[in-house]
Amino acid sequence: MSNQSDAIQEAQASGDTHGIELVVASFDHPSFPDPVHTVMGSEDDLELPLVEGEAPVLCKAVAFTAIPPGQGKTGPIDGSLRVDGANVVLIEPLRLAAGQNKPVSVTLRTYIVAPYPDYETPTGPDEVFTGLIMTNVQMDESGASGTLTYPDERDQGFPLATYEPDEYPGLVGV
Repeated sequence: MSNQSDAIQEAQASGDTHGIELVVASFDHPSFPDPVHTVMGSEDDLELPLVEGEAPVLCKAVAFTAIPPGQGKTGPIDGSLRVDGANVVLIEPLRLAAGQNKPVSVTLRTYIVAPYPDYETPTGPDEVFTGLIMTNVQMDESGASGTLTYPDERDQGFPLATYEPDEYPGLVGV
């Protein structure tokens, strides 16, 4: 079962090689003043809608490669993300997050657009990977890289709710 949108499946099935794939990686962390939105596949910064029908946001052009997590024969496979170069748009926020106890949240969005001069701003992404976190972040002079994965539920505390005597009187001795 594929989580690709019908539009991408149709484009791949028809052998459409005239579209350009834009990938937006959005990064968020409590230490960031605002989420950082980057776009790969364009040499220029672009304004793209992150959600179908909503107003576009500025996405900074950054050279990166992203492989979303998937499923293999033996179980889940982690993805990866590599940002090339010392790009201040992303490297500095990642340095801020490095000393924190919370992982960096990542959302990947793909857009298939027509090449110039037929390019029109899309109304929304064709495919979205939400709920990802970036772990094992390593930074050096050539860029930053990390593992893209979904949070491991085994790491969450249980119970997530607080049981109050007013709501659960059966838990209180009589």
